[in-house]
Amino acid sequence: PEEVQWRVANVDLLAELPPQLVRSRAITVSSPPSSAVAEERLGVLRTHFSSSDSPHKNGKEPAAVEEELQGESVEFLGGGKLRLVKEALPSQQDLRAGQLLLRSHCCLVSPGTELKAFSGQLVEDLQRDQQQLDLTLSSLKSALPSYPMRYGYSFAGTVIAEALQEGETASMLGKRVFAFLPHGSHGVAMKEEVLEIPDDISFEDAVFLPSVETAVSLVMSAAPLVGEAVCVVGQGLIGYLTAAVLQLSLFSDPRGSPAITIADVNEKRLRLTSELLSTEGAVRSWNPSKEDGDGVQADVSIEVSGSLFGLQTALDCTRPGGSIVLGSWYNSPSHSTNPLRLGARFHRSNFKLVTSQVSKIPGHLTDRWDKNRRFQLVWGMIRRIRPSRVFSGMDNGEIGGGVKVSMRNESDIGDVYKSLSRGD
Repeated sequence: PEEVQWRVANVDLLAELPPQLVRSRAITVSSPPSSAVAEERLGVLRTHFSSSDSPHKNGKEPAAVEEELQGESVEFLGGGKLRLVKEALPSQQDLRAGQLLLRSHCCLVSPGTELKAFSGQLVEDLQRDQQQLDLTLSSLKSALPSYPMRYGYSFAGTVIAEALQEGETASMLGKRVFAFLPHGSHGVAMKEEVLEIPDDISFEDAVFLPSVETAVSLVMSAAPLVGEAVCVVGQGLIGYLTAAVLQLSLFSDPRGSPAITIADVNEKRLRLTSELLSTEGAVRSWNPSKEDGDGVQADVSIEVSGSLFGLQTALDCTRPGGSIVLGSWYNSPSHSTNPLRLGARFHRSNFKLVTSQVSKIPGHLTDRWDKNRRFQLVWGMIRRIRPSRVFSGMDNGEIGGGVKVSMRNESDIGDVYKSLSRGD
C-alpha cells in the first residue's frame, strides 16, 4: 500500500528489492552510508527501474529523454586547442557484459601531462619514442596516439547503467566510483577497472586518487631511511602531495632540523605550500633562484618540477652517494635549453638516479605490495590530506590550480589550460 513506509537498513539492499517497490516514493534508507549517498543511489535505481516499463525513457517526455541521453567529451587537438564533443550515450543494450555507464560528478586536470597533450608535445614525444599513451590503463591503451585525442585519468562519478555478466547478481547501480577515464560528462568502464569510493570520502577528494597515488609511488621509490633528509623540487600539484605524504610517513631528523625541504622558483607558490605543510611539522622552503642552497643537503631528492633546471637543482642539493628520484616528463632537447652541468662533481658523486612511474609497482616491492594494497594506502592518505580542502581555496594556477569550471562550457575549459600553460 502507498501509505506504508519501507525502511531499508543498507543502501546495497536496494538493488534486491522488487522494481515496483523501488519505483515508489515510500522508501527511506537508514545509514550507513550517509543519507545523501543513499538518496543518490536510490534516485538512480528508481530511474533505472522506471525505464523498463515506461512508454518514454525514465518516464519523461521525449525532449527530456534526448537531453539526458547526450553526453560531452573533451578532445585535445594539439597546438593549444581543444573542443567539446556532444554525442549520444550508449543504451542499456549497447553495453557489453561487465560494462558500466558512469555519470561524472567531477574530473581533475593533472597539469603535468595534460599540458603536454594540450600543446601537442605529448603526441610528438610518444610518436618519436614509439610509445602508447599508457601501458596499463585500457582507456588510454591504443596504437600510437594522434589528434584529435581524448585524455585524462581522474574521473569520479556514479554508476547509472550496467550490464551484468552471466551468473552475476551483485549490482553496482547508483554506487559512487572512481575510474581512470578521459574528461567527459559520462564514461564507460569495465566493472573490474573502477574503484568504489569509500563512504567517508567525497567525490571532490576521490578525484585526486591518481595524483596521491603518484606521490605515494615517488616516496616508495625514494625510500628514505630514518633520519635522512629529503628535498622535493617543484611544488605544483604532485610536489605538494609528495611533501604531504612524506610528512605523514617520515621520521623527523634526530638533530631537530627539518627533514623535508621544498624547493620552487615561484615565490608565491612556495609560500603557500610552506604554510599548508607547516601545520604538520617543520618544513624548510627554498627558492633556488634567490638562495644558493648551501645549507640544503639532501640524502634523497625527488624531482617533480618538469624542468631540466629543476633536475640540476636536485643534483646540486643531493649529498654524494645520494639518490635522485625523477618523477618529471622533461621537454625534448629541441624545446628547451639544456642547463645540466654533468662535469666533475657529477662524475664523482656516485649518485643513484631512479626513474619512477606510477603505472606499476617497483619490482623489488612486488612480493609484498600490489596495486590493491597501494590503493588502500592512497585512500588513507586522501582521508588525512583532504586535497580538495587544500586546493579549493587557491587562486587559479596556484598549487596546480583551484578553479572549478563546468564540463559543458568549452570556452571555460580552454581558458583553464591556457592559464596553466602561462604558469598563472
